[in-house]
Parts: sequence; C-alpha cells; structure tokens
Amino acid sequence: MREMVNYLKNLGLTEYQSRVMIVLFCKRETTAKEICKYGGIRQTKIYQVLKSLEDKGFVTYNYAKPREYHGMTQKRAMNKLLDKQEKELEKLRHGKEVQVEYLKNLELTPVEPETRVHPMWDVDHYKNL
Repeated sequence: MREMVNYLKNLGLTEYQSRVMIVLFCKRETTAKEICKYGGIRQTKIYQVLKSLEDKGFVTYNYAKPREYHGMTQKRAMNKLLDKQEKELEKLRHGKEVQVEYLKNLELTPVEPETRVHPMWDVDHYKNL
C-alpha cells in the first residue's frame, strides 16, 4: 500500500486522500467506517478527506444510511491526476522561457547580509520606547 500511496501523493493527493482512494479502488463502494478500517484513517478526519475528494470530483456517495461512498475507477482517477500534472508542467515550461530572458538581463548588485538581532539584545529598540 505504501508504494501506491507515494505514487498518488506524487500525482498531487495528500496522504489521507491517497489512502481513501486506494480503499475505494479496491472496494468500489463502501462506508466511511470501512474506509477508516482499511485505510488507517482516524474517524475524526475521514469526512473532511472525503469532502475534499468529492470537491475534486473523485468521490461520490449515495444517501443511504449509512452513506456509501463510490470512487472513480483507478484508470480514470490516475488519468485525471496526470492531466493536472501535465498542465502544471506545461505552465512551468512556458515560464522557463520568461525566466531565462529575465536572467539574461539581470544585473547583480551586492546585497548586505541581513543581520537579525533578538529583540532582547537590540538596545536601539529599547531606546525608542
């Protein structure tokens, strides 16, 4: 499970979101209690995580008692995450050209290192009081 969690985290999900998605990939439809059981997630955290995944379009639920949650298929979810990563990468590629041009024209000037003095030792600070 750890390898899959890391893979999903690299695609942009959090640790808990990854765990929820893995449980839903395997079970297809289950309750929050079961997701906690198999995903190792505290019950106090599960509804917040499920809501965040619902907002991203990865999870839906039915109105039964108890609620049953459904996740996207593995392939569809991973494709959606990969598409988002590809868009971000494309933005970075475009920004690279702008940054290269900026660096070509950048003139460096000496910068004084910032010295931080703890307020307790800053005598000038106390003189102003």
